[in-house]
Amino acid sequence: MSVKKPSMDLFTCVTCNVTFEDSEQQRDHYKTDWHRYNLKRKVAELPVISFQDFQERVKLQKTQLENSQNQVNDELFCKLCCKHFNTKNSFANHTQSKKHKELEFLKSKQTEEPIVIKSDRSTKKIAQMEEYLKKQEELLKMEEMEDDGDQEWEDVVDEDMSNFDEANGIDILTCLFCEQKFDSCVEKCEHMAKEHSFYIPDMEYVSDLEGLLKFLGIKLGAYHVCLWCSNKVYRDLRSVQKHMIDKGHQKMKFEGDTLVEYADFYSYGEETDDDYEIVDDSDLNMSQLSVVDDQIINNEGFELVLPSGSKIGHRSLFRYYKQSFGHRNLELKQRSNLTVRDKYKAISNNQSYSNAEIQKQRKDIAYLKRWSSRMYAKVGCDANKLQKHFRRQDLCF
Repeated sequence: MSVKKPSMDLFTCVTCNVTFEDSEQQRDHYKTDWHRYNLKRKVAELPVISFQDFQERVKLQKTQLENSQNQVNDELFCKLCCKHFNTKNSFANHTQSKKHKELEFLKSKQTEEPIVIKSDRSTKKIAQMEEYLKKQEELLKMEEMEDDGDQEWEDVVDEDMSNFDEANGIDILTCLFCEQKFDSCVEKCEHMAKEHSFYIPDMEYVSDLEGLLKFLGIKLGAYHVCLWCSNKVYRDLRSVQKHMIDKGHQKMKFEGDTLVEYADFYSYGEETDDDYEIVDDSDLNMSQLSVVDDQIINNEGFELVLPSGSKIGHRSLFRYYKQSFGHRNLELKQRSNLTVRDKYKAISNNQSYSNAEIQKQRKDIAYLKRWSSRMYAKVGCDANKLQKHFRRQDLCF
């Protein structure tokens, strides 16, 4: 293109006083920044400028913009915390923050000289970063020395269990949640069921009620452990009682690993009380008893049956014979708990049920448990499919 006076035979731009050889060059010229700049000057009633002057002005504007940006970056840079800020408001808020003031206070103690660090030098940046890390370590030490507050409970540790005395446990005839005393364990269970809604699960299968109540009393009174949480220990008996009442934990956790704790107090035999009949010694006919020969060995060859009916096992199976499975005469223990079971059921259910109805309820409950477990598994599998891609949660950008 050439700067000439407008002519009728050539393509021209009246605003910039430029002529073109064809219409394509003219259209390209209308899209340039130079032409737009001259249009704005014409509207403002200013004279147009040439293409060389326009380029010089563009270069000058770029240099001024770069200088202003560098100046702003230096002004919005915290030398003490080694941080850059985009706006003045964010920089002002940072200078008023507690963390920044603590660093200033620590720095004033170390030295009275002002910190002069230029951000454009790598060596001074390294020195500044080392000082910042030292200050952060001091702040962490100060935070660790502060008291985090009184915690109401702590995790149970096996090493600390030796400090507890089982003699401090709650008495068998004393309520677990209040100081009221009773004449029998049955009255105690009735009181806890009515007043505190505390029920012993599977009461009809309890083989040692006194032992179970004593164990619960030791767990609460001596170890200060919640019967439902089972993994938290509190300061004293009053704290654990308040926790159980406030949280609604007035119940035994009869599932999972805690079942092992109560296994010695229950006996789940296949026989029922209806299968047994009381027989007096006078009704026994000695002729009906089978005579046991001396040194009779069973089919497996690991037991020797004596004439008295006792069995002697092989010493290789000593580890199995040493195991204790509770009472051997379970039917006698279960018959002694008939009265307790009936009274306890009347308290918890407020009505009596027949054996057929109880069996039906057990089947219904078992079916509901199986159905709910399948539904939980199905919901868990479906929920696991909702995440369409893997994303690490510990990454911060």
